[in-house]
Amino acid sequence: MSPTQIVSHDNPSSSDGGKLHWQSSYEIARLSLGYTNEAMEILRCELGEGYITWEHLLSFAGSGGNDTRAVDGKLGLVAVDTDRRRVLGVVLCEIVSLELLEQSLRGFAESLPRADMFRLRNSRTGFLESIAVDVQYRRRGIATSLIRVAMDSLRNSGIGDFYGLAWKRPDGSCPTKSMLASLGLEALAELPGFWEAESEAKGYTCPICGNPCECAAVVMCTTVPAQGRAPSTNSE
Repeated sequence: MSPTQIVSHDNPSSSDGGKLHWQSSYEIARLSLGYTNEAMEILRCELGEGYITWEHLLSFAGSGGNDTRAVDGKLGLVAVDTDRRRVLGVVLCEIVSLELLEQSLRGFAESLPRADMFRLRNSRTGFLESIAVDVQYRRRGIATSLIRVAMDSLRNSGIGDFYGLAWKRPDGSCPTKSMLASLGLEALAELPGFWEAESEAKGYTCPICGNPCECAAVVMCTTVPAQGRAPSTNSE
């Protein structure tokens, strides 16, 4: 995998017959300290004030440049406009331990299919923790590109399975679900009120619901052939 990928995309900056369009490009590179301010602003707008703390974001920041390999089990990537050097999107991923796997599911692990939980608990697993794209640059494939590069990088580190949490809004919409499905993840379970208790305890504000967050989580996980699944009848 090339460590930095240049991707073409449509970027609204010129007018032609009332339609805004032009061809530009962005690169996907490691999240560095120089990008953290812009990355945090996007995360705040898209995921809510206080959901990602500065301490947490900085734990994903590396030296930048072209190296997109995970460091200490963490990988933060940004999509950067190659012309204006503006951050367009950010993804945070982590190679999870059993403890972090359980923690990320916030006590809902028993609600997931036993065979899939068995697989996640007994393999090197990547957690697609957070993905956010500047509202002006949505629907251009930026989030998909970020996650694809992240998954490829983690696969090079020996990761076989991936999971993530897609936010399902109270109106029933769940934009991230179809995107993750296009990358080979399937929905395992829907967990109502997934962030409610945590949002109240930590005081963060959902951009859709406010506080508390009433969104459900759709747990998405990479698929495996039926013969590769662990038996669901045996004790873990």
